[in-house]
Amino acid sequence: MVLRTILRYIASHPELVERLSETWVIRRLAQLTAYSYIKAKEIGEDGVQKGVEKIRDSEVLRSLEEQPPDESDRVSSFTRTFAKELREGMDELSEKIDKEKIKDKNN
Repeated sequence: MVLRTILRYIASHPELVERLSETWVIRRLAQLTAYSYIKAKEIGEDGVQKGVEKIRDSEVLRSLEEQPPDESDRVSSFTRTFAKELREGMDELSEKIDKEKIKDKNN
């Protein structure tokens, strides 16, 4: 309750917010927050990239795609189509991540 009152007081006084934003502690906290966010984003992207590569190169996916066609079996048709769509989706995701990394490096 007290914290809420203090935060409301600070938020309603722009000159106080301005003075606080100029302090070393607040600026350092902002730098650490930005650094943590960027590092977490990079780690997440790397993890997604590794996951995409693992799924794309998996033997299970390859075996699902290479099953002999059996027109009377809807399940095998579904699994082949699913495997194909999953591989295409992973390829698109991988390309998108690569393009974003290139774009981020150029900025």
